[in-house]
Amino acid sequence: MEELGKNIIKFRKLKSLSQSALAKKTGLSKRIIAYYEIQAHNDFLNKLEKIAKGLEVSIPDLLGFSAKSNKVKSKEFDFSKFDTRTLRKIKLLAQLTPRQKSVIYEMIDSMLFKKDFGQKKTQD
Repeated sequence: MEELGKNIIKFRKLKSLSQSALAKKTGLSKRIIAYYEIQAHNDFLNKLEKIAKGLEVSIPDLLGFSAKSNKVKSKEFDFSKFDTRTLRKIKLLAQLTPRQKSVIYEMIDSMLFKKDFGQKKTQD
């Protein structure tokens, strides 16, 4: 969860927001924002996993990544194969603007389809 705190700080600063401004924008208190930036620990993810097991659902379903809710055919995507870190990144990607997503996709494509691999770049 330390990574979560660091990411909250990083994205907040990228958007030039203070903790107070983010609190106002989200409807959360400044104290909660500070807590997640500084004091959050891995306990949350461990507890999330236990809750998912107790409910007999996957973490993606618990986080709202189910194939039904995203209108993705389950044959195309099996979110249960993704690790928690990847799922968190996917959730953050979903919040980006179309332009920001485009930049990220270009970076991913350049890494996945390097000339070293001898593969041609495909368009989605």
